[in-house]
Amino acid sequence: MTSTYYRYAIAAVVVFDLERPATFDSVAKWHADLNDKVMLANGDPVPAILLANKADSAMNAVDEALLDSYCSQHNFIGWFATSAKTGQNV
Repeated sequence: MTSTYYRYAIAAVVVFDLERPATFDSVAKWHADLNDKVMLANGDPVPAILLANKADSAMNAVDEALLDSYCSQHNFIGWFATSAKTGQNV
């Protein structure tokens, strides 16, 4: 990501695609990139939330325990299952 996209950010949203598991594998890289390139004025990392998109598909069961654990271990403030198609949690 180019720093101009988030230079003055005070929060971040990291989205992965439930239909493409490789995008979840990239979440840690994206979050690390964010933490390396932007900080709050007090030097703390920018708070980030994780979104699991395409929750509208019956094929896309969300493992809530896994995501709870992942967010806790990787300093996300939480997560939501979303659907850009239906507007769920958007």
